[in-house]
Amino acid sequence: YYSDNGGLVSVGLFHKDIESFIVENNILVCAEMDKEGFLPTDVIDVDGTCGITIPVDGEAEFLAVTAQQNINGKGATISGVEIGIQQPFTFLTGIWRNFGIQANYTYIDSGSDLIEESTGQELPFEGVSENSYNFVGFYDDGIFQARIAYNYRSDYLAKAYEATSLSSVSVEARGQLDASISY
Repeated sequence: YYSDNGGLVSVGLFHKDIESFIVENNILVCAEMDKEGFLPTDVIDVDGTCGITIPVDGEAEFLAVTAQQNINGKGATISGVEIGIQQPFTFLTGIWRNFGIQANYTYIDSGSDLIEESTGQELPFEGVSENSYNFVGFYDDGIFQARIAYNYRSDYLAKAYEATSLSSVSVEARGQLDASISY
């Protein structure tokens, strides 16, 4: 909706059905590491641990290794809503007509076929926060401009390890305050 005084109010709904996506996968089976050609030498299995032997001071030393490979994820969905407002205060008088605000909020529900090995629970899509919002207050009289903005993003999954004993890696929620002034 566009108001007569230059404002905007918007609502957007979205849904994405992702057929496949790239995910990092750790290879733990020694034969698969050799078959895929990850290492320039033969990989051996010592008591269930993959590794290579290297000479150190004339002795054979065992070095454990894990190979990583990007594979296609099995699928994911992302659904959500975004609400936004932009309003210059041009309808006010005096100095107040040079102020304004911009704000938006986004809610996202995501899911994937990736499983957290330690809990057996389905993981969300990588890199997507459930909640995020931005708020900007500004002043602009054509000569002097000032802006202050606060941005927030809830925690999100950074890396999923589908076929390993490693846990997924998440990034904590964070907010950021920015300001600028120009003449």
